[in-house]
Amino acid sequence: MELLFISHLHFDHCSNLDLFRNSKIYINEKELRNLYENNDDSDLYKPLLKIINEYDVNTFNDEINISNNIKIVLTYGHTVGHSSLEFKQGKRRILVAGDAIKSLNDYLNINKYGNAQNPDKYIKTK
Repeated sequence: MELLFISHLHFDHCSNLDLFRNSKIYINEKELRNLYENNDDSDLYKPLLKIINEYDVNTFNDEINISNNIKIVLTYGHTVGHSSLEFKQGKRRILVAGDAIKSLNDYLNINKYGNAQNPDKYIKTK
């Protein structure tokens, strides 16, 4: 695989990273910084912390185009640097998000805004 996009660094979204050693990997810079600085679940992330420096990791802080019709967009909420992929086909746009909302309870409780890390930015996400 040439390119690999990781929406966020929860273990269930990146635990098989070792299968993509030769890929160019895109991770939000905030996610990577949080992995090193605020790692509460160290047992879950120890394997990732060991290998992440061996990969071609490309970080970003803003939306970026990775091809003519695929763009990485920031979708604040689920984690501090949660990001998604936007696919464009003519006027049609499709957004693929890793985990936009943590649980059904969060979805049903509008006051929690999906357990967003930053509710103001979460609400403004287009």
